[in-house]
Amino acid sequence: MFEGDIFVSYGQMMIENPAAWDVDYDAEHSFAGQVNGLCGAGMPERLWMFTGLHTGWVRLTVEHHDTSPALDQQWEEIVEAPFTPTGAPLQLMGLMANEAYPLLLPASVPLRVR
Repeated sequence: MFEGDIFVSYGQMMIENPAAWDVDYDAEHSFAGQVNGLCGAGMPERLWMFTGLHTGWVRLTVEHHDTSPALDQQWEEIVEAPFTPTGAPLQLMGLMANEAYPLLLPASVPLRVR
């Protein structure tokens, strides 16, 4: 679905529906009710993700699998979070980035984001 570099500021990137943006669109609301600090899925149509890099380019791959892929033990931390896209156009972007990349995710299908 996507493979490339994303420019992040303050270590943050997100998947969002730009039409649904509102004043509550922040990390605090995205991580509400969750215990992990890497992937906030507490708001519909939004995923807020933190990286280890403060500012710069981060390599990212977005894949869709019909079954859960095996855990890759090379990573220090692995987080899974639930996410159900509503069918609205979603985009991938870094915080304060000038570029956004469209993501075509299946509508109304519960997903697990890792």
